[in-house]
Amino acid sequence: MIGGIQLPEMLLQGVDPESPEIIRLAFARGEVPMGAAERLGVLTCLAFDPSERVKNVALKSLVELEDDFLEKALTNQTLQPLSLELLLAHRPCTDKIKYELAAHPNVGEKIIRRFALSNNKKLLDTLADNQRGLTKWPEAARELLDNPALDLAVKGRLASLLTPDEPPEPEPVTSATGVKPLEPAQSSSPEPTRESSLGKPPDDRQEAAVGEDDFAGMAQAMAKFEAGDETALKEMPESLLHDAHIESDTKNVGQLIQTMSVSEKIRLATLGSKSARRLLARDSNRVVINAVIRSPKIQEDEVIAFVQDKTTADDVILYILVKKEWLKNYQVRLGLCQNPKTPIPRA
Repeated sequence: MIGGIQLPEMLLQGVDPESPEIIRLAFARGEVPMGAAERLGVLTCLAFDPSERVKNVALKSLVELEDDFLEKALTNQTLQPLSLELLLAHRPCTDKIKYELAAHPNVGEKIIRRFALSNNKKLLDTLADNQRGLTKWPEAARELLDNPALDLAVKGRLASLLTPDEPPEPEPVTSATGVKPLEPAQSSSPEPTRESSLGKPPDDRQEAAVGEDDFAGMAQAMAKFEAGDETALKEMPESLLHDAHIESDTKNVGQLIQTMSVSEKIRLATLGSKSARRLLARDSNRVVINAVIRSPKIQEDEVIAFVQDKTTADDVILYILVKKEWLKNYQVRLGLCQNPKTPIPRA
């Protein structure tokens, strides 16, 4: 099929170039009953029909589709990029339809590049939230980062999404606990620490002063935390929490997170700023995500933002569902009902 579009067997005759033209014209005019998504797929195929007459009728029908009909069609997650691009190219689209196109998981490269130039902040935010679509077209997605209208916090998150994590180099394990101790400090001029690179004076409590016992304590606390023990975070050694209070401006948070190890991300997610938690909630590591939602500093407005975001991790949604104090908030309950990650029985 054209553009990978799949149609039910009963509709294939209507788009087959070998079928009589009168049949293809009937399908192009919408004289055959079918669902909204199937109708858009049929018109996409007929827009490339070898007959100019069929092609023109199909494009005319596409332009005349009602907004309500299109909005219903766009809820179908199997629509192909060609259908979405044809729709945007040949039909005036309302902002609502543009938001649906930007949020569609099969959004194509052409639409991403076109929307990346927009000055509509809601459209840019909607597109930036479409992780599934953007990761398919990373080069087009990077054009979003050059748009000055894009919120700085969103830019940081998007930059993190489009920058693959480099695999850590294997290092020998020498501790009986299975945790590598810190290397001794070098006598030559050390590399600038993260805080000094951000223009802050070095803190006496740098990781160079952390001992093997502290790392063993961290390992044990993390293991308990992964097993579901939320109180384990309180067992983390104080020496490992020295940089967890970072309240850097949003512009630098995204860059900072990209340089962090998993344990550092957990510390920041647990005791860091709201902007840091917003970025870390999209981390690929489930332990980091769980640390975000279990942070003792998390506020109700953050919970509302999580349930309203359709890209929020499943683990976050499932945890919110068991927190009775959060479920008392109407906006939280409403967001959960409307979030596709919420299990249907609970919604």
